[in-house]
Amino acid sequence: MWDRGQFEIAHVSWARWAELAIVAPATADFMAKMAAGLAGDFASSMLLASSAPVVVCPAMNSGMLANPATQANLRVLASRPGVRVLGSPEGPLACGTSGAGRMAEPREIALEAARVMGGGSLSGLGALVTSGATAEPWDDIRILTNRSSGRMGAEIARAAWVMGAEVTLLSGPLAEDAGLPEGQAFRGLRFGDCRDLLRHMQSLAGHADLVFMSAAPADFRPSETVAGKIRKAGGVPEIALVPNPDVLKEVSRVKPPGSVWVGFAAEPGADLNASGGDLNLSGPAAGCSETQDTGGGKSRHAQKTAGPGATEPGLRTGERALDSARDKLRRKGLDFIAVNGTSAFGGDLTGISLLDSSGELVMKIPDGTPKFAAAWMLLKAAGLRLRPWGRAPCGCGRRAEASSIQTTEFLTAVTWGRPPGIRGRPPLFNGRPPMIRRRPPLFNGRPPTASLIRGRP
Repeated sequence: MWDRGQFEIAHVSWARWAELAIVAPATADFMAKMAAGLAGDFASSMLLASSAPVVVCPAMNSGMLANPATQANLRVLASRPGVRVLGSPEGPLACGTSGAGRMAEPREIALEAARVMGGGSLSGLGALVTSGATAEPWDDIRILTNRSSGRMGAEIARAAWVMGAEVTLLSGPLAEDAGLPEGQAFRGLRFGDCRDLLRHMQSLAGHADLVFMSAAPADFRPSETVAGKIRKAGGVPEIALVPNPDVLKEVSRVKPPGSVWVGFAAEPGADLNASGGDLNLSGPAAGCSETQDTGGGKSRHAQKTAGPGATEPGLRTGERALDSARDKLRRKGLDFIAVNGTSAFGGDLTGISLLDSSGELVMKIPDGTPKFAAAWMLLKAAGLRLRPWGRAPCGCGRRAEASSIQTTEFLTAVTWGRPPGIRGRPPLFNGRPPMIRRRPPLFNGRPPTASLIRGRP
């Protein structure tokens, strides 16, 4: 007789279903309703009934934004737990004027939503990331540098911020910085030459829980910098080079106990040796036992190192690249070293082999992996070393998956736009919000008053 569907109240069902609410654009009127707790329409009723985090994106005329009443409402909303109020940048407005009051850019909103939904596995931790090449001046115009674009470091910084860390990104003078988070818990700094990078690292590295040294400092610099510009009329100049300081080796002396440091090694032979394989987070990266033995004394990674079509010369070249990385790992006192090929410079895709402090291969990310996905995997491994069960200090983090993660499953999750660990839509609704799946049969699609008007009981 009684169908449960008729007791479903739309704004309550939606409030229970939502994992995140984004108010964009948030007008002055709607923010006043939120601040006062009013529930006079569907949207305000749903937000009042929901316990999900809320991202508020103000958008209005500059005068309305500057009004003391609006500013008071913004302060009230920003002080509430679970509410994040984004800034209102300056620019052209719908009223034809220009000034503060524009809605935040969609990319910034998406990054903030990703941070809220990122699981918080790195919340409470500080991450220091370096990216890009150094620029060693030759004269006042010319520099000696390399091909590193800094894109991998930028993706690591972005992924660490999404996972809840407080991030400081040190970028080279030519490194790309488009699309990076702004404001809360993210700070971007620039360095010039190798000695400038060393000074920054000495002042910042001792306070970081995670350090990713993905910058490409030059090994050598000109012995002197010529004032002005060297002219062609003087003939071909001779440039005397002197060694630069070893940044990682110098800074490792201030490495705090319990912190995790990850270095990078660009090796030409590494491109031949990153064609596929499973990711093993249940081995040394997770603080567990050695990699799984598959018989014959070979680990699963050793069997898949070469990929389906690798040849013996390619294997030898790849092994030389890993041996060189192991030597760097020991000399510089790192917890991990990520070995990538030189073909990844300047592109959106990469392939990485990750070695732990003992020199064992613990993770292989195949060539053709998006750099953000690769950054997420590296942070997952480093985070498991800091927190073996992936739990934030507040207890809100979900238990990390310490079992082997298939590369294809991870990349599929990233392609869908959900970092791993974020729940999808409840299966009950089959992708549709509540109250949309069917109408209550009692009313046959008409409001109750329609039946009363026609004289029916």
